[in-house]
Amino acid sequence: MIGSIQTAKYDKEIKIIRKNRKSALVYLICALTLIVIFSFPLNIDLGSLVSIHTGGIGIGLSILLTALCLIIYVISRAVINYPLISSMDKECDPEKYIALNLAFKNGERLDGICASGLIYLGDYDEALPYAKSLIESNNKSSVLSGYFNIFRCEYFKGEYDKAKITAERYAEVLKNGKKMNSSVYSAYVKTHTVIKFMIALADKDTATQSDLLYTLMPWKPSQSVTGLVEYLKGVSAFDSGDMEEALFRFKWVIESCGKTVLAAYSREYLANLTVKTKDE
Repeated sequence: MIGSIQTAKYDKEIKIIRKNRKSALVYLICALTLIVIFSFPLNIDLGSLVSIHTGGIGIGLSILLTALCLIIYVISRAVINYPLISSMDKECDPEKYIALNLAFKNGERLDGICASGLIYLGDYDEALPYAKSLIESNNKSSVLSGYFNIFRCEYFKGEYDKAKITAERYAEVLKNGKKMNSSVYSAYVKTHTVIKFMIALADKDTATQSDLLYTLMPWKPSQSVTGLVEYLKGVSAFDSGDMEEALFRFKWVIESCGKTVLAAYSREYLANLTVKTKDE
């Protein structure tokens, strides 16, 4: 599937990002060069043409200006690289997400991106190797991400027994992950709630679904994960016979995450929902 990602249609955006990255680096180098030049006394005398005499800006001001330049560079890089994140978190476009990141990233981070992107495209067999590579990491965050991606692959393939075993492994790693950054740990706790809700859906456990339903809040700032949550809520409503709620959830997924497999699944449910309504 990675080979079939149509990267050519994103060439223009990739070139713009590359160009802006280079420009930002050039501006930084020029600024730092000027700071070094003017940090020390400068005497240039070319007769009537050029005469420059400065006492230098001093070490303290030089350090301050250097720090300011580096901060501006880091901020500019974040702005330039924003499409690599927003393609998924805002646009919910997994193909674009993979294509842009393939051009700029590698290693473990790229494995997580490919796993997640392929899952949202519905290519679970292709996503699994990338997800499994993450659980070999020494980083607990990567391991949890890997197990969550493996779980989603198994769940959407209908391999619920395998998915439950993966969910247990996720819970075990999470239990030993309290030393992680608190905001990161909190995000994985929320992810665990999603996992438990998905297992309840697979088991037709309406009591657990009811208990967890209102803890599944919109996943800001990620529209893609919010799309997954909305889809799951739609399935729960459909199974419980609340067709109005199911209609609302599935329409949201189609409108907000139209380039994902979740939109295709939602359309299938809407077709069944229409048939059910007619039969009634």
